Amino acid sequence: MKTILLKFLCCPSCRSDLKLDINSQVFEDEIKSGTLLCHKCNNKYPIIGGVPVFTANTTETEITNKAFSKQWELRGKGEFENNTIFGFDPNEYVSNWNYAFKLNDIKEINKTVVMDAGIGAGNLVISLASSMTDGHVLGIDLSDTVFEIYRQYGHIKPLHIIRGDIQHLPIKNGVVKMAYSSGVIHHLANPSLGIKSLWSAVEKGGQLYIWVYPNYSFCAYHAIRCLMPCSHKLPLEIRLFFSRTLTPFLWLFFRMTKLYSYGRVNESFSTIAFRLFDNLSPEFQFRFSKDGITKICDKIGIKIRIINDLGFVADKT
Repeated sequence: MKTILLKFLCCPSCRSDLKLDINSQVFEDEIKSGTLLCHKCNNKYPIIGGVPVFTANTTETEITNKAFSKQWELRGKGEFENNTIFGFDPNEYVSNWNYAFKLNDIKEINKTVVMDAGIGAGNLVISLASSMTDGHVLGIDLSDTVFEIYRQYGHIKPLHIIRGDIQHLPIKNGVVKMAYSSGVIHHLANPSLGIKSLWSAVEKGGQLYIWVYPNYSFCAYHAIRCLMPCSHKLPLEIRLFFSRTLTPFLWLFFRMTKLYSYGRVNESFSTIAFRLFDNLSPEFQFRFSKDGITKICDKIGIKIRIINDLGFVADKT
């Protein structure tokens, strides 16, 4: 991690500032390994492979971590898609970022602090950081993928990669101009806590964008998961077997019925298999109505604007 990242980090337990242990390995402005210390609650957080790690060893986080770590590991080995993620190429991820925050060009984020919570394969944060000459991109994820992303792309100056739990965000309050989380909150044990945590990191005048699964549109992948409510407990090989075996039938179903899940037409076999595996693996998968997500945010004290099915934006005034 870059030493300047300390400016944005805090203890996720007590929200206090963190100090770098004197025995940590620091080379110029890069911390290769070491420990971050909280002197208020005495918690210690390791820095592994240049990535600060803030995940607690709870059953919930371990199940989620293993599910998504294995998913991205398999994709990296060519098990699913190669040049796309869920059928989207990197440019489409950037386009969605621009749409969410009403930007004409990705370069408009220059000299700001932005955050992507739940970075997956890292395509978006890499694109954002690569477009900057100055500023910071904070990329946070629970899975082990963060280590490989930082190993390959940590040299990009504005890019900061953190392993952490969105429900207990290790980011100081009010330091982020634009916070973004797509396809993640619905996989948390407590989505409301996740939204509240992300909102706390947004500065006055900043914005938060979140996209979650809607419950009012048909999704074939979700229908299969409902038939297998404990699919996350199945061995990896069984989940892979179902993903591969059911893919041709889903492909045929989409073309015969035109009921394309997530509005994506003509998806390849590899994308369908990846989406199905993604739906079968997580422990939690909540779905929301527009009214339901509005009520959740109202209870937190966040006024939102729903801008698509089902993405919403909140402005911090």
